[in-house]
Amino acid sequence: MVGDEFAGYRLRSVLGRGGMSVVYQAEHPRLGNVIALKVLAPELATDDAFRSRFLEESRIAASLNHPNVIPIHDTGSQDGLLYIAMRYVPGTDMRQMIKKRGRIPAPTALFLLAQAARALDAAHARGLVHRDVKPGNLLVERASDNEDPDHVYLTDFGISKYAMSRTGLTATGQFLGTIDYVAPEQIRGTSVLGLADQYALGCVLYECLTGQVPFEKDLDAAIIFAHVEEPPTMPTVLRPELPPAIDEVFGRVLAKRPGDRYGSCREFIDAARTALDGYATGPQALVSPERDHTMTVHVPQAAAVAPSGGTGEPGGRRPPGRRAAPPRRHWFARPRWIAALTALVLAVAGAGIWALVSGGSGKHTGGMAMPSMSAKPKAKPPSALMSALTLANESGGAKGLLPPSACKQDSTTMVTCTPPSPGIDSAVFRTYPSLTALYAAYTARVKALNSGSFTQNFNDCGQNDTFGEVGWNHMFQHPKTFTVAQMSAGMVTDAQAAGRVFCTFSGGQESFVWTQDDGHMLGYVAGPVHEDVWNWWLGVHHNIGFASAPMNM
Repeated sequence: MVGDEFAGYRLRSVLGRGGMSVVYQAEHPRLGNVIALKVLAPELATDDAFRSRFLEESRIAASLNHPNVIPIHDTGSQDGLLYIAMRYVPGTDMRQMIKKRGRIPAPTALFLLAQAARALDAAHARGLVHRDVKPGNLLVERASDNEDPDHVYLTDFGISKYAMSRTGLTATGQFLGTIDYVAPEQIRGTSVLGLADQYALGCVLYECLTGQVPFEKDLDAAIIFAHVEEPPTMPTVLRPELPPAIDEVFGRVLAKRPGDRYGSCREFIDAARTALDGYATGPQALVSPERDHTMTVHVPQAAAVAPSGGTGEPGGRRPPGRRAAPPRRHWFARPRWIAALTALVLAVAGAGIWALVSGGSGKHTGGMAMPSMSAKPKAKPPSALMSALTLANESGGAKGLLPPSACKQDSTTMVTCTPPSPGIDSAVFRTYPSLTALYAAYTARVKALNSGSFTQNFNDCGQNDTFGEVGWNHMFQHPKTFTVAQMSAGMVTDAQAAGRVFCTFSGGQESFVWTQDDGHMLGYVAGPVHEDVWNWWLGVHHNIGFASAPMNM
């Protein structure tokens, strides 16, 4: 009870409760320092296997000595209860931040999760797998000086597993983790390595950027099934303002097979930062991304250490059906007209200063070379995708259907053609790093066109068929034999099915979405007349080749 002494500490208050533990704010009676004391449920102390694992892994976690891992002061048992004493963090956690804001701006999310990524990589180097990475286990300590950045602590290694140990301390079939963020291999009961933590960290960043977890469903069983079998909705479907490249990052970090993910958590965060470049360094990042000045420094429930387990409690997942609150307006979010006026004033002032410095020439002053204001940026070299489309435009049935004048290389992995041919409004081509990422994007695009549902092999897409989903090959066949899961796993040869296609007519538009396993390419095209879209797609999809020569079919 609060006021009692336990394990040498006086209990001051309850910070949070979960199904497996209670976390107290406690004080050392002689030194007066405040710590967080996590006391586990009584039934856990009677489980010899759990008791041994908890004490061993707490010792290992304490030895990590990493600036982003919560410092552990002591662990043991008293009066038949297991406890762990650790640093008290006066601040908040990322679960509270997401709940308060709805979403977290990309610069802030990347800054905070980069710290968590470093902590996880350090743990993985020691063979320690956290197994329960979630926003509630990422504590954010507010710096006392406004010039200093906030600090993230990764906490709750108590239900992790020392991956290199062969002591069998984790019982077979025992499920550990929080289901909104749990990796497929944890559900399957196969070998769990640090890549499972990377998957969970990917789920956290997904939630930061979109305001919802990758699999937002009402039933726990449906969420578990989705982690194993379903691709997530791509972030750009939920937040169209995000750059398309971020979809590729999530297609990889949330891959069902661990080997398809990134080499480390830091590599994942670096890839996300690159994909969000420009978006993540826009107006939101003009102030320090580390600090939210609208949030009062206080200690919410579970701010010090998140208790394990529970539903709707500080350590558990949120109740089904809850939607994030709308984001709060920050003190620096000035009206747009002020920002525009400021930009105009700066531009005029800059022009005046340039004229004074250059003496009106705009070229040089006093023999010192000055940059030319009219210098044109160098053209981007054509990507493999752009080269393949250019060659296709000169070959077979695709001749003239992809004119270079209509096709713009948006990035090395994306080309937009507007309009490429009479009767076609637009066509978009994208490539992905793996088949897993490709079919995750394909499924998400189909769902976006089909009221959120995805059904495979239910009808053909042909000259007279406006609604269907089926495979296709270069023998001009549309087999219904193969599944998305088989193609995503690389189990289907190019002769059997070179890709898949979905077609639908709605809102006065015929849309085709298709994949091509060669090049890991996704395409989508739309136009007002089914026959026009069908004929264009028929010629184009059979003639895009990523080898040195076009298909020429």
